[in-house]
Amino acid sequence: MREVLGLFKEIKGATPNRVTHTTLIDGYCRVNDLKEALRLREATEAKGLSPSVVTYNSIISQLCEEGRIRDANRILNEMSDKNVEPNGITCNTLINANFKTRDMRSTMKVKKMLEAGLKLNQFTFKALIHGY
Repeated sequence: MREVLGLFKEIKGATPNRVTHTTLIDGYCRVNDLKEALRLREATEAKGLSPSVVTYNSIISQLCEEGRIRDANRILNEMSDKNVEPNGITCNTLINANFKTRDMRSTMKVKKMLEAGLKLNQFTFKALIHGY
């Protein structure tokens, strides 16, 4: 990942945008380097670029993979504070993680997302079925 980041820095005249930063953050999450992903997210925000739901989903997914459900829920709260609407991927990731850890209190946050109008899809139903 550091090589990829180096390539972005070498490209003359190219200004990284939110998509570029999200791609890099997702890459760091995929190689289990959450610390660097979070550092890059902070740097992104310092440049005035707001994280998207995709950015948040990458981070939430990695946190859940690491069993850090409370931290994932903290990121969900941050999304709300910054007016970034969770989507089906956010919901499904948290449902799966909450059921794996049997954290029913956190599952209530997912319930609130659904009550707020988030639409269920086949992946949500699958996660709910496997959870029970």
